[in-house]
This record gives sequence, structure tokens and C-alpha cells, in this order.
Amino acid sequence: MNVNMEKFVEGLHSYLSKQIQPLADRVKNLEQGGSGGKSSAKILFDSVRELIDKRQKPLLKRIEDLESKLESIESKGLDYCGTYQRALRYERGDVVTHKGSMWVHVYDSSCNYEPGSSPYWQLAVKGVLK
Repeated sequence: MNVNMEKFVEGLHSYLSKQIQPLADRVKNLEQGGSGGKSSAKILFDSVRELIDKRQKPLLKRIEDLESKLESIESKGLDYCGTYQRALRYERGDVVTHKGSMWVHVYDSSCNYEPGSSPYWQLAVKGVLK
């Protein structure tokens, strides 16, 4: 082989070695368990767990808020107030009769709206008008 060909082969070998070395290092790292001794599965598991925890936190807060609200509602129960009177203030859980039907006040704030004319009241028992 002539001298020029030998230099070309040496140069090509050197170039390819530099290109292949990072890949060889990555393969060796993966064969040994990857990233600082952690397996790829462990890294994936940790990433998924972190994502779940991040998404779960606001949901847990919302559940706590709803449980607290439910406890507040259940502790009061329903309070029958007789027939509806425009002059009275009604709160959530108050029950009245109006035009032969029974209505439950379903909002926290009091109002002067007549049952059946606003979303503040929910029909509980429909009466029959004669």
C-alpha cells in the first residue's frame, strides 16, 4: 500500500472513531443500567409518578373543598319554614310550600324570588291545584 493510501486509511479510522465513540458510550451506559445506575424503566416510572402527583394535587384540593361543603350542607339538613312569604329571607336547605307544591331553597344566598320563578328554588314535591 502506498503512503497516501495509508494516511487516508488512518485519517478515516480516526474520523470514524470520533463519530462512533459517543454512540459507544451511550450503549455502554444503557447496558450498565443508564443514568447514574437508574434503569430506563425507573426513570420512566419516576417521570410518570411526578406527572401524576402534579395533576393530582389540584384534584385533591377540589375534593377536600367539596367534602367540606357537603359536610356543611348535611349538618344543617332541611328546615321546613311553612308557606312561602315574600317578606322572609330564605337560605340553603329551607323548605316551603307554595301554590300546593313543596320547594327547597338550593343556594347559599338569600333571595326574595318566588319559588318556581328562579333557579334559587328546586321543586321537591309537585302539588295538584284545584
